[in-house]
Amino acid sequence: MKAGGVMHFVRNHVRGISPKVKINFFRQMGILTNSGITILKALRLMYRSSRGNMRYLLRDTITLIEQGNDFSKIGLYYVVFFDKTTVAMIKAGEKSGNLPTILKEIFLNLDKKAKFKKKIIGAMMMPTFTFFIAIGVVFFMAIKVIPEFSKFLSSMGAKLPSLTQMVLDISNFLLTYWEDILLYFGTTVFTCVLLYK
Repeated sequence: MKAGGVMHFVRNHVRGISPKVKINFFRQMGILTNSGITILKALRLMYRSSRGNMRYLLRDTITLIEQGNDFSKIGLYYVVFFDKTTVAMIKAGEKSGNLPTILKEIFLNLDKKAKFKKKIIGAMMMPTFTFFIAIGVVFFMAIKVIPEFSKFLSSMGAKLPSLTQMVLDISNFLLTYWEDILLYFGTTVFTCVLLYK
């Protein structure tokens, strides 16, 4: 397979492989190679039960190894799936003859990072949920309760307190630009999620 073909594959397929699948890949590779199975045979065994984009990656990886490429060199092609640290660890494992242990270590590191990320997301969920509930309550008060209260005071001929007038001005602003505000918050949350990934 030519390098250009590999890079075309990377752009169109590897990005769709989830971290969970990646972790499972190194877990299985560590188990299989530790039992004495060669890299090529381990990849072939995994290919039989693979699905989706991972199947494409395994297919092309098998082809490249059959052509005489080292496993670590293949990692240089699949830069989205194999980061620089992973490639360096695999290369060190090949040179030392201790690749099964290295593959297991890669799995443990990736699994640890995934669990930590899950805990962080879980810890952020409740404050985020509470924040949006609070925003919703404030929004409701500003566009429903405060205007009605203002009308009631005006009907009695009472002068609006400065604080009430300020809140009413905010209410009018929200009523006028609510679509832009929602779009801003939505875009901000979406951008934060993308950056976190």
